[in-house]
Amino acid sequence: MNLLETIARKTTDDAGCMVWSGACCNGHPAMKMPDGKTSLIRRLLWSELHGEIPAGHIVRMTCTTPRCVSDEHLELTTYKKLGKELGALGVMSGPVRSAAIARAKRKTHAKLSDEAVRDIRSSVEFGYILAERHGVSAGHVSKIQKHKAWREFSSPFAGLGARL
Repeated sequence: MNLLETIARKTTDDAGCMVWSGACCNGHPAMKMPDGKTSLIRRLLWSELHGEIPAGHIVRMTCTTPRCVSDEHLELTTYKKLGKELGALGVMSGPVRSAAIARAKRKTHAKLSDEAVRDIRSSVEFGYILAERHGVSAGHVSKIQKHKAWREFSSPFAGLGARL
């Protein structure tokens, strides 16, 4: 059985979208290949219909149905173009996304906690003393005090006040 027959057997037509009823991998329609590897259906379908996918390119859907695998909705693009399109729609930006990114970065790299940062910002002690106490450089303490490092996301109004 070839790929197109397999896809036709595992999809249902829903207002022009061919909705995949098979397995998914990280939310993307996928299937096990004879060699045991899992492959994304959209990439397989593009390769079958249009040839090899060039390096640096991705296959995306032009519709908003998450499990759609219709060949009419396939589009070849790059992450750069996709980012610009989604950025114009506000999908790739905004305070919620920025907060999530900052939290994720802090979780793996941060020496300081939110409480330590609040202590540094509210303290009247010299920077080198605070740096020694918290195990960071005096320059980093200075940047925290000037709100140039460690953005505060705990409140929607954080950072709106006057800066000293």
